[in-house]
Amino acid sequence: MRVLIVGAGAQGGPCAAILARDPNVSKIVIGDLHVDIANKVKQKIKSDKLEAVQLNAKDIEQMASIAKEVDVIIDLVVTSFAPYVMEAAVQAGVHYINSAFEQPFMDQLVEDEPILFDKECTEANRSAILGCGGSPGLTNILIAHYCKQLDEVKSIKIYSASVVSDDWYELVKGWKPVWSPFQALSDFNNPPVRFKAGQYEELPIFFEPEQYEFPFHGKFWNAHHMHEEVFSLPRKIGKGLSHVQFKFPVDEAAGTLIKTGLASSEEIEVKGVKVRPIDLLLQLIPSPGDTFFADDTEQLQYAQQGVNGDEWILEIDGVVDGKDKSYRLHSFFLSDQTVKSYELFGTANVFVALPVVIGAKMAVEGSVPSGVVFSEELNTDRFIELLNSTGIELKWSEL
Repeated sequence: MRVLIVGAGAQGGPCAAILARDPNVSKIVIGDLHVDIANKVKQKIKSDKLEAVQLNAKDIEQMASIAKEVDVIIDLVVTSFAPYVMEAAVQAGVHYINSAFEQPFMDQLVEDEPILFDKECTEANRSAILGCGGSPGLTNILIAHYCKQLDEVKSIKIYSASVVSDDWYELVKGWKPVWSPFQALSDFNNPPVRFKAGQYEELPIFFEPEQYEFPFHGKFWNAHHMHEEVFSLPRKIGKGLSHVQFKFPVDEAAGTLIKTGLASSEEIEVKGVKVRPIDLLLQLIPSPGDTFFADDTEQLQYAQQGVNGDEWILEIDGVVDGKDKSYRLHSFFLSDQTVKSYELFGTANVFVALPVVIGAKMAVEGSVPSGVVFSEELNTDRFIELLNSTGIELKWSEL
């Protein structure tokens, strides 16, 4: 398998590290607008398979030219660039996969319209997989795996407890997201959507907070959050599904920044100088890409102490043989295997990178339908089989 990775940041580096140790991968091109970051990834991984290039994720012709020498594009840049990278994959005639998505795909799902590039991918017998990271991705896979057992699906509710900061021991904390700070702020700042009574409805930010009880982390404040699962699951699971919600930990630091106005893109004047508050904020926030270069020491330490990681609860209500059936699933979604991940792949950060690699392998082997598909539409048995064959397991329990 030959791969072009677009984006060498917080997820691009781990993705390249995983692919470099896969005997079935012969070529990896990792491209970033800041080629020094791509070169830094190459220097850390130390693999002859890996080539670092400067690449503009808005330059369709450049990406298509490089992609003609690979089998699949793995898109790990900010989600707003997806249409450009997808068009490059279409032009090059290769498969495409990303770990998350936003517009225009969300609106197309809400309006139940054809998905961008679905026709072109179908005609070319190529697959484009959207939202195949950790969440969305592993969440969708496990939900779909259980929904197959139901005759009717009534409700899906997703809850998360996350402890992923390297200053967990400090009383007063800075804001250090582990993915794109711009994307993280957008997710918190944009009004969340809930699918209720068969309709999509927009909600206020941090709506309906509740202290949800998790087996490991205990009580965690969760509130409605803008996320992909709410958009794709109602359209792709079917079976009468009428309610989907996604609740995420209430990030007090992010909330303070947003409600203070520091996430605003509207220009303000400060001592005669016009500035967008979000530009200033993004300059001050540490780059999450740095975690890939530090995880050989820091991530292992936190994993061994058992304080870092994501904990998830998936609640699925439905009907089997005319009787109500409910599942309450609990998983750490790979974050409980950080030490083993580092031993196997040279990176501890696999929550997003490993699922996207598995999806890419499925596309290349031909086990994914042609056209644009979402992660819940994948063959869940094959996905779990391939992931578990890496030495890392998708583990969960029924509560």
